[in-house]
Amino acid sequence: MEKSIEKFPNYTINTDGVVVNKVTGHIKSIHIGKNGYKVVSLYNKGETKDCLLHRLLALAFIPNPENKPQVNHIDGVKTNNALANLEWVTQSENIQHAYDTGLMHKPVYINKTVSEAYLRRILQGCTFTSIAEKDGFAVSTVAKYVRRISKELGLEEQLDEMLRIQKLQRQLRLNDYPRKRSTLK
Repeated sequence: MEKSIEKFPNYTINTDGVVVNKVTGHIKSIHIGKNGYKVVSLYNKGETKDCLLHRLLALAFIPNPENKPQVNHIDGVKTNNALANLEWVTQSENIQHAYDTGLMHKPVYINKTVSEAYLRRILQGCTFTSIAEKDGFAVSTVAKYVRRISKELGLEEQLDEMLRIQKLQRQLRLNDYPRKRSTLK
């Protein structure tokens, strides 16, 4: 089955996602956009527009009686544009689907008490990495909250000094490693 593309009267799309220029008979090439979705460039009235292929398919072939604004890939695969894999959703349904399927992770919040405890541990010589690994956070998350609480408590200079010391210690260990290896020969 083939249908005209709304807002682009010189093009048709079939259920497999093949887009054809009705005037020239040329099949439009599909590329992957920077966001990971399949995209086709269409022309109308002298202007070029990159259109998301899954959205064109949904507009042409999937009923939208509730007038939902977004198209979701049910399996979470951005390039799987099979009609059975596409559905109309609200923005909140789309975001919830991304959380449910692991495509997005809910933001992490580390409370003030925990942040203060992490800061104390850093000032005693622990690293962001060791804390993050132990508690199951990203290193950047631990660093963000520790920096925030150090600023709030006026301990930024002490934190920076400890981080400089840790960096020097790492550099010394790295510089020392080749010498130890060469003595083993």
